[in-house]
Amino acid sequence: MISKNEIIEKAYQCGFGDIGFTTADPFETQKELLQERYQDYEWVFRAGLDLVAGTDPKQILPQAKPLLF
Repeated sequence: MISKNEIIEKAYQCGFGDIGFTTADPFETQKELLQERYQDYEWVFRAGLDLVAGTDPKQILPQAKPLLF
């Protein structure tokens, strides 16, 4: 099994400058922020980009699963 440290090391080797881990759960606080600031982002929604849907990783990648270490 690949360890968390191996993933971090490989990411640095590939040129990533910032590496982190999260769950595949929705980002509720980000969703709330977007809803509170809807007027600021209204132009984005009118352009066809659903930022709120992007706060749920499974909307973008339905097979997303958390990594277990």
